[in-house]
Amino acid sequence: MKEATIQFLDPDQALVDIEKKMDSIPNPELFNDPKHQKITEAWCAFMFGIGYKKYVSDCEVGVNETNSNTEADFYLKTKDNIWPFQLTEVQHADRKRGKEYKEIPNKTLANLS
Repeated sequence: MKEATIQFLDPDQALVDIEKKMDSIPNPELFNDPKHQKITEAWCAFMFGIGYKKYVSDCEVGVNETNSNTEADFYLKTKDNIWPFQLTEVQHADRKRGKEYKEIPNKTLANLS
């Protein structure tokens, strides 16, 4: 990994910023249009970083913004190391990806079972 190509951020503030971007995109588009994949990956990365920071140690998170360098979707930087992570999604045979997001009123996940 070339650290210079990754911008490491405090996950708390970065989450606020990425959620502002997400709020401007309708859910069906956000979760189903591949052009928004890096936004949803960033959200996951910053949420992970917040949990790590709260329960383990101080950290910063860097999101891989490129589509060509795919060994990691994001990096977690601690005082001792930089750790690469890839995001995965569990697919169930009967699930239609994104269907629940099209049906969510007011951008809430509370009604999902």
